[in-house]
Amino acid sequence: MLNTVFMVVLAGVVLLRYRSVLGLQDFLLVDESPLLLHEEQVVTVPVKNSTVLVLGNDISYYAHNKPVTPYLNWKLAQRHFGRLSEYRAIFLLHENIAHEQPAYIIDKVGLMPELAYKLPDVFGKYEQTKDPNIYKLN
Repeated sequence: MLNTVFMVVLAGVVLLRYRSVLGLQDFLLVDESPLLLHEEQVVTVPVKNSTVLVLGNDISYYAHNKPVTPYLNWKLAQRHFGRLSEYRAIFLLHENIAHEQPAYIIDKVGLMPELAYKLPDVFGKYEQTKDPNIYKLN
């Protein structure tokens, strides 16, 4: 029984993979668009060749810059940035950013005023640039 199930699964994988070569693409319609990589969109990033921290979901800034903090994924970073009323989260933010501070902070969610108030020795060193979402280290 196990061998039969294995052979059926193996045959299904081979048929799906080589359906265009075998002429079965009209019968086995599979929408592959979510699996394909999107063409790289031309995004003008005002900060290049520097170290950055992005507060938000926009990861396009990391394409031309170097991250220096453990906060790459915004959803995972919410365990610290989403709990700014807790002492432990503030302490861990300080520990993770104070040692090697990024040259720029891109604030897509508007947290910099609160961060500068709660951690002035780390985030108070940043000044707002011409772009209201970008802060530069002094």
